[in-house]
Amino acid sequence: MKDYIYYIIFSIISYLVGSISFGIIYSKFKYQDDIRNYGSGNSGMTNTMRTFGKKSGFIVFIGDFLKGFLMVFIAGILTHSTICQTLAGFFVVLGHIFPIFFKFKGGKGVATSGGIILAIEPMILPFMLIVFVIILFTTKYMSLASITMGVLYPLFTIIKVFIVNEAAANAMPKIILSVIVGALVIFMHRSNIKRLINGTENKLGQRVKRNQ
Repeated sequence: MKDYIYYIIFSIISYLVGSISFGIIYSKFKYQDDIRNYGSGNSGMTNTMRTFGKKSGFIVFIGDFLKGFLMVFIAGILTHSTICQTLAGFFVVLGHIFPIFFKFKGGKGVATSGGIILAIEPMILPFMLIVFVIILFTTKYMSLASITMGVLYPLFTIIKVFIVNEAAANAMPKIILSVIVGALVIFMHRSNIKRLINGTENKLGQRVKRNQ
């Protein structure tokens, strides 16, 4: 019973923390505007960077990344439960994408997912970052690099689990989390996928205007 109480508590807290959308808070505090009024309408790093510049994008990235990392890290420290960690990871990403404080309209989950990967599977993060950087700087498409991360997260998790021969009790929750989070990231980029196919996707560095 005690474990289930922890699961519920961390799921709720993680969702609420995930719902703290740093892009929205920062844009309203710094620019007296809402980042969701611009570009893609998302509150994440990429739209913030394109709208308000690299510095603003970096600040939002740090906030979104840390909330993912801290919730999973704290869950692990306090409960020593892989299931609790994976629940915290799922719900913090869910809160980021569908924030209850901001009418369920948030970001696409990439930075927050990076935070949870660092906390729960730090061994695979460097390899994912290498691929991310290569794709980003060869194609200039942030969306393509992000979609690739959604694909690689479950793939690299499964490879790592088999290489280290991790116990099933720990491995399965991590694999399930990676599949769900990876699918969420790809799903949130569905409009980007259409633009990539049509050749109309914005490249890195392109600025966006306020939506009408």
